[in-house]
Amino acid sequence: MRAELFESNVRDFQGTTEVNAEIVSTLQNEKIVDFWWMNNGVTILASRATLNGDTITVENPQIVNGLQTSTQIARHFESDLGDKRSIMVKIVASEDEETRDKIIKATNNQNPMQPATLRATDKIQRDIEDALKSTGLFYDRRKNFYKNEGKQADKIISIPLMAQAVMSIILGRPDTARARPSSLIKDNAVYSDVFSESHPIGMYTNAAAMIRIVDRVLRSRSEMKPRDRSNVRFYVLFWLAAMFAKKIPLKPDDLAKFDLKAIDDGDVEIAADEVWKLYENLGGGDQVSKGPDLRKATLEEVNKQILALRKSKNGS
Repeated sequence: MRAELFESNVRDFQGTTEVNAEIVSTLQNEKIVDFWWMNNGVTILASRATLNGDTITVENPQIVNGLQTSTQIARHFESDLGDKRSIMVKIVASEDEETRDKIIKATNNQNPMQPATLRATDKIQRDIEDALKSTGLFYDRRKNFYKNEGKQADKIISIPLMAQAVMSIILGRPDTARARPSSLIKDNAVYSDVFSESHPIGMYTNAAAMIRIVDRVLRSRSEMKPRDRSNVRFYVLFWLAAMFAKKIPLKPDDLAKFDLKAIDDGDVEIAADEVWKLYENLGGGDQVSKGPDLRKATLEEVNKQILALRKSKNGS
């Protein structure tokens, strides 16, 4: 396996999925029917491809569909070098970046997958991945890539989680972040609000670091069940950011300028206490966290406390 041939893939190797298990079974057990009859094959995207007799010369090849198949074949041939079956290969030549992106998305859209994976090749997603590495976090632009690299789960930030964090802090919608994470990626208008090259990259690194701080502190709260933590985490994140900035709504530049060294676990505990009171007063549960009432109550209380802080400051 040559890793550079798969850099444009939207997913890394997915492990023992049902489809991958079927590929293994076909390779190991099916000796009568040729392999390419049973498999969708491999798509190679190239900047140029020329045919001379029975030889094809390919420039700048990228296998954009077929990583799962390629990996299983490579593993199979470690022990069975005498297999003479064939695989279907499609070669598409184009130097146009927009066309290439369309081909990558189209060829990876046959099987069910998270909407986020189809955004993996966007420039902003690559920029976020590079930026997060410098902070010790790993952006799961290509699903499962860092898991397969052996990185700690709490150091990995998925595309949907990043969208949820930004949606909560910048757009002030922790309810939407909790209720409809996939819609943040599917809706082009919402996606462009959350992920934009015009936003400072520091906004994304700070959003990622803050949601991980919130998650770590919430895990220590014995009164919260795992479901409760999932229900309040984005509200706690919103509260923490708003009180730190002493304003709502926040702009991307505001979040990018946060000095996270000034945020400690005590700040998160206070945010968690306040949100937990509102959550419990409304009855708790999934419907509360996904509905409008908790967001309304949180906005009102945050506004009240920010105004109180300003009055106190002016009075002193």
